[in-house]
Amino acid sequence: MILEALWGGFKAGKIFYELSNMFFNWLEEKEKREKRRKRNAAIIRWLIYAAIIRLY
Repeated sequence: MILEALWGGFKAGKIFYELSNMFFNWLEEKEKREKRRKRNAAIIRWLIYAAIIRLY
């Protein structure tokens, strides 16, 4: 009975670890996508400014 309780706790801990790991991986990917989006927006903004300056 004690071993069953320990095994249940171990499984619950493993499930919690896997879920938290998935969450933090998702959060990290979200931050990477956000940085990429900001960088791409900055590049596009720079290209627009460069095109405007060449027109004048």
